[in-house]
Amino acid sequence: AARQRGENGVHGPLAERLVAGESVLRVQADLLADRARSGSWRAVVDECVSVLGALSRAQRTNGGFHLATRIAHATLSDALARCADELPVVPGGPAALVAAVEHEDFTVALSIVRLAIRAAGWRAWCVGAVPSAELAAFAAAQGADAILLFASIARSRAGVVEEVSIVEAACAQGAVPLALVGGGPFVPVGTARIVRSFGEIPDFLESVARPS
Repeated sequence: AARQRGENGVHGPLAERLVAGESVLRVQADLLADRARSGSWRAVVDECVSVLGALSRAQRTNGGFHLATRIAHATLSDALARCADELPVVPGGPAALVAAVEHEDFTVALSIVRLAIRAAGWRAWCVGAVPSAELAAFAAAQGADAILLFASIARSRAGVVEEVSIVEAACAQGAVPLALVGGGPFVPVGTARIVRSFGEIPDFLESVARPS
């Protein structure tokens, strides 16, 4: 941890706590402090994205342990989940399903997406990487008011395009809004909306919210 902090250029309280392997509660405290200073969860989301990028660059540049980076991701994911769980939502209000394309490894991003959804007042179910057929069946049955499907920049275009096409067709059939989130090799498909920045998630939700 000391070597990664000193040599990898990972700076800032949140990044340093993650690299040092500190507790989920300490990391959550940093997230809450960032929220208090900035006045919005969107700023916290942007900070998390920046920290994850710094950790990834440090691991690639200096050959740090990949497992150490995964531990940092898991800690941040747990802290984000605790923050999200404490946000109020309207009972019986709109709900969004958060999923990743099949075999996606960068699932810490789903916790960021879920926090952004909860901050917008929506309920959010985070289910991890899911086969496209399962997502399609869920969408066709109108199991959620919106679906947000994540893919990282590391995913190959061929697989992602095929999966998105299956899910989008089912969402169109069930009239379920679909957002394609992240840096994945997305191409416009039907009515699906591409959301490159996590900070744009509240805007997407507002645009698809049904009148109460």
